Amino acid sequence: MKKVLFASLVVSFVVISQVIAYDYQQTSAQTEAQSHGWWPVLQIVFWPGMPPYTDKAVYGVRTGFPVSGGTGGVDGVEITPVLSYSDYVYGVQCSGLINHSKIVEGVRCGLANISTEWTKGFQLSVLNLNFQNSTGFDLAVVNATLKNMRGVQLGAVNYTVHQKGIQFGIFNMVERKGLQFGLINIIQDGWLPFFPFFNFSF
Repeated sequence: MKKVLFASLVVSFVVISQVIAYDYQQTSAQTEAQSHGWWPVLQIVFWPGMPPYTDKAVYGVRTGFPVSGGTGGVDGVEITPVLSYSDYVYGVQCSGLINHSKIVEGVRCGLANISTEWTKGFQLSVLNLNFQNSTGFDLAVVNATLKNMRGVQLGAVNYTVHQKGIQFGIFNMVERKGLQFGLINIIQDGWLPFFPFFNFSF
């Protein structure tokens, strides 16, 4: 069992490394497109979108009390005590309660991490909710990706539609394809829809 777990972790690391390297150029291009020629290093926010300069990208730190946010990208760190709400984050996003973004690449930490388009990197939370796609490593009590997950989900409950990677948990569920280690493993369209301890469909 230890050998299988070790091999799974090695495979996961290789997959994540390749995906991040592949996506790096696209991310850089998108970040540059949002800058509009303005290069601040610090944005202090009073509410998402206020002051108006939050529609510009920040290359450093965006923060606020109790919340932070804006439509301009964060290429660096967004940190708040309650809610981080920037649309695009390339770096670290950390809040006391909720991180909510369209696109995140990097590290997220909060009670709940929510993305509406995609997440790439590492998430640590009680709840990781990705409405579309996630790539990397999701660590939480509950991990849910409503489209494609490429990487590792580690939690008590893991769910995704299509998995290119591994799920480790008490309850794992995939609708189409995936590799699962847990007490209850369900792959709805798999050749074996349910199996305890281990299940897969490719």
